[in-house]
Amino acid sequence: MKKAFMKAIGLAIAISALKTSAIQASTLATGRSAPHPDRIMVEYYGASSVVGVNGAMPSKIARPNSVQQFALRTKQPVEGHGVNGTSAMDLLYGTGGHRPAWKQRMLASRASHVIIVAGINDWRYDIPTFKKALAQLVLTAQGAGKQVVLQTTQPTAQRLSGGSDESDREVANRAGAVRELGAEIGVPVIDVHTYLTNYAMEHGKQIAEMMPDGLHPAPWVYLLIGDYAAEQFAALVPK
Repeated sequence: MKKAFMKAIGLAIAISALKTSAIQASTLATGRSAPHPDRIMVEYYGASSVVGVNGAMPSKIARPNSVQQFALRTKQPVEGHGVNGTSAMDLLYGTGGHRPAWKQRMLASRASHVIIVAGINDWRYDIPTFKKALAQLVLTAQGAGKQVVLQTTQPTAQRLSGGSDESDREVANRAGAVRELGAEIGVPVIDVHTYLTNYAMEHGKQIAEMMPDGLHPAPWVYLLIGDYAAEQFAALVPK
C-alpha cells in the first residue's frame, strides 16, 4: 500500500505543472549554493501563525512570535516565510503571496532544514487533496537536499470569529492528516495541535483563552509553541 502511494505521488510530481502568480511574499535570492553539510539553517513556512499575528490584537504582530522563540531556543539561524491565508496548494504552486513556486524556491534555498506548517487554511480542499499537496511539498524539498519536518497548526475556537465548531473540527482533521502523512512517508511531525489541546486540559484553560480571536495564538501561547517546537526539533531531527 505504501509503495503504491509513493509511486502515485512520484507520478503526480512528474506531471504537475508548477504555476506562478500572485504577489511577491518575500525576497528570495536565486543562484544560491547548496547548504554546508555541517551547518543547520532552518526555513519555516506557513500562514499567519508563522507571521505571528497576535490573537489578542489581530492588527499587531506578536514579538517574539513562535519562529523567533524557536530560533532563540535552538540557537540556529532561522528564517520565517509566513503569509496570511496560506494553504499547502499556495506553497506548492506559488500562489496566495508565496512566490516563486515551491520547486524553484527549494532549488534556490540555502536551508538545511525546512519546517512546513499546514492545515488551518486547507479547509477548501478535501483530505486526500491536502495530503497529496503536502506530500509533493515534502518530496520536492527532499529532492533539493533538505531535511523536512511537518508541523500541525494550533487548535481553534472559531465561534469567536464568526465560525463554528465544524470549522474547528476541519482544522483538527487536517492536523490528523499531517500526522498520518508523516507516518506514511517517514517525515518527523511537530504536533502543536495535540500539544496545545493537552496543555489546555492539563492547565484548566479554554482554547478560546489561548486563541483570543478564535484563530491566532495569544503572545504567551506563541512562546509555548516556539519552546515546544524547538524541543521537538532537537529530539526528532538527526544531527
